[in-house]
Amino acid sequence: MTKNIDAKDVSETAFCVSSVDGHKLHEVIYQQLSNECKVNISLAHVRRLTTAFLNSALGQLYNEFSYDVVDSYVQFSGGSPQFLSLVDRVRKRAKAYFSATTDTVNEIKNTYPDD
Repeated sequence: MTKNIDAKDVSETAFCVSSVDGHKLHEVIYQQLSNECKVNISLAHVRRLTTAFLNSALGQLYNEFSYDVVDSYVQFSGGSPQFLSLVDRVRKRAKAYFSATTDTVNEIKNTYPDD
């Protein structure tokens, strides 16, 4: 079974830019994954999206569940190509970050200081 979740409804704003709002979505996704339920996150009603929001909502899941579970159980839809590109970037960086050594983590932080 797949649970459909509207990012705008959960974050209570069409401007999904803050890590605080991303954490709201993270909590909903985390609960569903804990119950072995797939989720589809709709970005259809989102007007702005940032990596800060996605790192909080999605990226942290890679530290809490296996990469395979997050990749196969958490899907995004309804977003612009730019939004879906941000999702892909956050997935790649989260995997690199949580599998990296301390030196690599520092290098990532220095390379992408604003993300």
